[in-house]
Amino acid sequence: MSIIHEVNIRGINFTVDLKDDFYGIDWWKAVATDNWEPHTIAFLERHCKEGTILIDIGAASGAITLFAASLGSDIYSFEPNPLMFDCLSRNVELNEQLPKITLSNNAVSSISTSILFNPESAPTILSPIVMTHVESLSSTVINVRPIKEILEEVRLTSANLIYIKMDIEGAEYQILNDLKSLLALKKNCEKLFLSIHPGFSRGYKSKGRLIDFCLRPIHLIRNFIQNARLFKSISQVGSVMSISNYRIDKPFRFAGLAYFGFHDYVVVFNK
Repeated sequence: MSIIHEVNIRGINFTVDLKDDFYGIDWWKAVATDNWEPHTIAFLERHCKEGTILIDIGAASGAITLFAASLGSDIYSFEPNPLMFDCLSRNVELNEQLPKITLSNNAVSSISTSILFNPESAPTILSPIVMTHVESLSSTVINVRPIKEILEEVRLTSANLIYIKMDIEGAEYQILNDLKSLLALKKNCEKLFLSIHPGFSRGYKSKGRLIDFCLRPIHLIRNFIQNARLFKSISQVGSVMSISNYRIDKPFRFAGLAYFGFHDYVVVFNK
């Protein structure tokens, strides 16, 4: 049975179905009141308009997809979680007045492959956190598409400016440390709104409270090194900007910001 709810985001009304949406009504209320990722919404307001394209990687139940479409952009949305994809599809159908939205129940990475939708399958492609509440789907096969291929296909259909929102719970590291993916982004994309999730791709399992406490410094050091390397990789093709629009110029500054909880950035690709 559908659970229909009306939500208003920055003055624009949308209809959503809360059935099987494990984010729930409180999450949609947070979106509507600017208590959930207001910097992402602001990025969309600056760049999404008629004559632009947004690729929404990690679309969840569709807040970003719906809002960006309402601003006039053509949307390509990717969501690998089958239950979340069903929510996304219903929400797009309920807002049929919006411009072109293309949905894909695929994961996005640097390679083309297929994986099982379970925590042990491929944590660098699908973080175990994505499998929350969906243990019954552990034998479901998920297709994985390389971002290079996606960008080339989108570019074949349009010369419009391409922007990307990437929020994929740790899978961003595999994509953005791959040179072919980076070069495809540099060639085809104007800007990337990037949310990083340090450590999520390693699939950490608790070993008990005391052992976890002792291992935490090692975990944080690994995250710091991971983020410094990520910055060096991205810097080959673009500039990393903070959400307050100042350029980050050193790997350890980027890693330090991530350490203190700053996880949203804008990548401006060199042209």
